Amino acid sequence: MSKQNSIPAYIRIADKLRTVIKDNSFKPGDFIGTEVELSKDNSITRMTARRAVQILIDEGLLERQPGKGVFVKQIQKSIHQIKLLSCNLNWMPSIYIGQGMKLQAEKYNAEVILCDFSGNEEEYIKAIVDLPKSKESSSAVLVSIHNKAFYNALLKLELANYKYVVVDEILNEFPCPSISSDNIQGGKLAVQTLLNCGHTNIGFIGDVQASTTEKRFRGGAIVLAEKALTYSHVISLSTDDSIWEQDVLHNLRKLMNSNSLPTAFFCSCDAVARYVYRAASILGLSIPDDISVVGYDDDPIAEWLSPALSTIRQPFEKIGEEAVNALIHFEPNTLDNDIPIAKELPVEYIQRDSVKMMKKERIA
Repeated sequence: MSKQNSIPAYIRIADKLRTVIKDNSFKPGDFIGTEVELSKDNSITRMTARRAVQILIDEGLLERQPGKGVFVKQIQKSIHQIKLLSCNLNWMPSIYIGQGMKLQAEKYNAEVILCDFSGNEEEYIKAIVDLPKSKESSSAVLVSIHNKAFYNALLKLELANYKYVVVDEILNEFPCPSISSDNIQGGKLAVQTLLNCGHTNIGFIGDVQASTTEKRFRGGAIVLAEKALTYSHVISLSTDDSIWEQDVLHNLRKLMNSNSLPTAFFCSCDAVARYVYRAASILGLSIPDDISVVGYDDDPIAEWLSPALSTIRQPFEKIGEEAVNALIHFEPNTLDNDIPIAKELPVEYIQRDSVKMMKKERIA
C-alpha cells in the first residue's frame, strides 16, 4: 500500500482544501461547495466530506452557512482598539507590557495602538485628559507616572465614564482596575537573598516617593525587622532621575570616606543599580568583592552589566495580558465586576554575579 493511500481520505481532502485556501486560490467569503458536491467531486462519502470540512472549521479556515453550503471564513475586522499610553516607550517595561497586550488582544479580535510621549509628562497628561474625545479607541491602558498630575487626569476620565486600566501601580482609591507586580514581595526577596548570603550591613538606594518603590523598600524592611535589623544606610533619591548618577556617586564617596560603606545595596530599580556600578568604578570599588548589589525590574541592562546584575524580575508581559483582560470585562462606574479591581502579580529573584557569599552558613 502506498503512503498516499494509507492516509485516511478525509485527511487527504482536508489537506487539499487547506492548500488551495492558503495559496489564495479561494478568498475569504468564497463558496467552496456543499458537502454533497464535495463528496461527488472527490468520489468520497458525504460523511467523509463532512469530516474533512469539520477539520478546517476547527482550524478557522471554513464555515458552514445553513442552507447554503461551505464557505471560506470571513476575516473579521477588529471590533476593538485599545490604546497603550506610556510617558516614555524607551523604558523597556513599557515595551514588554505592550507585547503582552498585543498577544492577549488578538484573542479578543482587538488591536493595540502604542502612544509614546518621549518623556514629556505635560503632553502625556494632556493626552490622557483628551482620551474621551478620541475616535480611534474607546479604552486605554495607562502606564502610571506616580504623581499628582497623573491622578488628577484619572479623575477627569472617571467623570467622562471612560474605560481605562492603570498598570505599574495599584490604585485602591480609584474604581478602575489596576495591575502591578507584588512590590512588597519583591523587596522581601531581594533583602532575604542578601541575608542568606551573610550580609547584615545592607543599604537601600532609590526614590521612595513612588508607591511602587516605597513598597519595595518596605518589603525589605519587614525582612530585616524579623532579624532585629534595619537598613544601615538609606540613600533617598529625588523624583528627578536626571540627577541620580551624581547623587549616587556623592553618597557612596561619603560612605567610603567615613568607613561606613555597607557590604550590600538593594537598589529600587536596575537604572539605580547601573549608577552604583558607575560610581563603584570611579571610586575603585569592586562588585561584588567590595559591595554586593541587587537591582529590580530585570531590564536588559541587568545582563549587560559586568558582573551581570542579580535582580528582581517583574512579569511585564503578564501585566499587559492581565490589563487587556481587565479592560475587556470591566464596566466603568459599576461595583459588580468579575475581576478584582486591583491585581498584584508575583515576581522572582534572578541570580547572577553581583552578590558575594559572605560566609557558608546561611541565615535561616
